[in-house]
Amino acid sequence: MFTKPVLTFCGLTFALSWGLFFSLLPLGFWESASTFAIGATLFMLGPAIAAVICARIFDKGHMLKTLAFKPIWNRWMVVAWAVPLLICLGALLLSLLGKDIHLVSLREGLLSSGALPAGTTLPPYIDVILVIQAISLGAAINGVLLISEELGWRGFLWSKLIAHGFWKTALFTGIVWGFWHAPLIYMGHNYPGLPIAGIFLMVGFTLLVSPIIGYVRLKNGSVWAASLFHGTLNAVAGLSVLALARTDAPLPLTWKGILGLGGVMALALACLWVYFSLRADQKSLQPPE
Repeated sequence: MFTKPVLTFCGLTFALSWGLFFSLLPLGFWESASTFAIGATLFMLGPAIAAVICARIFDKGHMLKTLAFKPIWNRWMVVAWAVPLLICLGALLLSLLGKDIHLVSLREGLLSSGALPAGTTLPPYIDVILVIQAISLGAAINGVLLISEELGWRGFLWSKLIAHGFWKTALFTGIVWGFWHAPLIYMGHNYPGLPIAGIFLMVGFTLLVSPIIGYVRLKNGSVWAASLFHGTLNAVAGLSVLALARTDAPLPLTWKGILGLGGVMALALACLWVYFSLRADQKSLQPPE
């Protein structure tokens, strides 16, 4: 499992992304929201660059096959878009099991988030706009942009690991994918106020997501399905937080949305779907008695 292509890819990915992070750290680049967004976009290019370099070295002549770069348009592209929506909806509803958690409008959640200047007014139909924007334009744009990550995780790395089995592949990829985020998490991304614990919470999150996104990639056969899944999840995840009343507890320690306990439960249920679907797939391949 720890073959030369796998170790080379992982080492190069971390060297590129973490090297960028630490080279910009003394400049205070990660402390401003605007420069952080630019830096994070460049940070995400690490897996794609590493994947292309490694495919060129180890798979010259069939790079596109190794990277699964050619889009395959089947029903699993629709599944790649729909499943993240269902997961975030499930996270939202399951979060309501938490104490003193209740639904609010996205408008109210946005105004109370502190992300807008004081005195900002929003139209009453902003909820509809935000939802439509997230599930259409947001999912599409993110789905394209996140090929920068998925070309590595569910492209090159997946191709090199899948012979060892689905669950081993998902587990290894989830751990590497999660820890790769560590510098950004330390600076407050996703889990503000939890620079160290947030890293391990992020690994737990990617471990839960990895089998689901991996199964979609397996069934579709293309890295683009994984990228669409990842992009859609990122696009709608914030809505599952905005639609719930805010509390004083740190986000991951509450039931709030996809990054809270509600999200853990929703992702666990989706992992069960993957488990039983794989069993059904294997059973269907067995010859009749």
